[in-house]
Amino acid sequence: MPSFPGKTRQVCLLAAALVCFALGGCTGPQPGGGAAETAPAASAPPPLPPISGPRPTIAVGRIDAIAGLSGPYSAAAAGPGVAAMLSTALEQSGRFVVTERFDLTQVLTEQQLAANRLAQGAAAPQPGSIVPAQYLLMGSVTELSAGDSGSGIGIGAVGGNGALGGLSLSGQEGAVAIDLRLVNTRTAQVEDAFTVRRRLSSTGIGVTGGYRGIVLGANEFWSTPLGGAMRQVLDEAVARIAADAARGGWTALVAEADGRSLVVNAGAETGIKPGDRMIVERPGKTITDPATNQVLAVEMQRIGSLVLTRVEAKYAVATFTPASKEEPRRGDIVKPEN
Repeated sequence: MPSFPGKTRQVCLLAAALVCFALGGCTGPQPGGGAAETAPAASAPPPLPPISGPRPTIAVGRIDAIAGLSGPYSAAAAGPGVAAMLSTALEQSGRFVVTERFDLTQVLTEQQLAANRLAQGAAAPQPGSIVPAQYLLMGSVTELSAGDSGSGIGIGAVGGNGALGGLSLSGQEGAVAIDLRLVNTRTAQVEDAFTVRRRLSSTGIGVTGGYRGIVLGANEFWSTPLGGAMRQVLDEAVARIAADAARGGWTALVAEADGRSLVVNAGAETGIKPGDRMIVERPGKTITDPATNQVLAVEMQRIGSLVLTRVEAKYAVATFTPASKEEPRRGDIVKPEN
């Protein structure tokens, strides 16, 4: 088969597609005008570390976008959209218990209704029952470009059904990048700060119209080159966060102490089960850097150990064995024995 250099090859390919379009044999525009590009082949997501012990709790906080963000989506839409996609990706990984932090207004309203006895019954939410997050994820969208640069050609045509449309053959380049910070909520220390970036480049034939009408994160979005790059960014971010959390270990808190009986603020949702053995510690002296005031270490005092005897969805009951003269109290830290 003869080869065609440069533009000649593009014109031949586009002409063939135009004939198909005119005869009505090609698919029409995708919802919202359809992206003209072909999504790049998805690469295998990075492997996640194995689960050892209970799952840590995490919340996605504020994800904003840099001013003047270029691309098909505004900064006002990019930040909340990426935050929602991060929450979903973390939940689907199976490595975390994800709690809501970005918009708690509706949850707090329901709790306020219950507190004022306007909503009653066993299913009514109880004030103070929000699951605490061990980690908080924050950051910024720095790139969300579908590819303003690149070369291409287009031809208008009338399809077999009489509708006027257009075809394009173009090489599109862009990128998705987010800066993330993983914060330990007990110390406010940044456990990790990193950037994940993926370039997208594709050549394809499709109906012109770009990303107009395609909602960020909607089903149509994931079939676009921008959606493919976003999925790779999310996969890499989740893998790194999971590795960070695995190094940091799992912790919970004593919610109630009554002699030798303790209630822990973690339940079956985190993966703990009856018979699990854990230790109870209390933060002591905090060592900070004199130049930056960064927390270098926190000396922990071991109070005792416990064995879980009953595990509910949100909490667990345990039998406590002392290791010092200190009595356990609300707020003491609980973590696996091994």
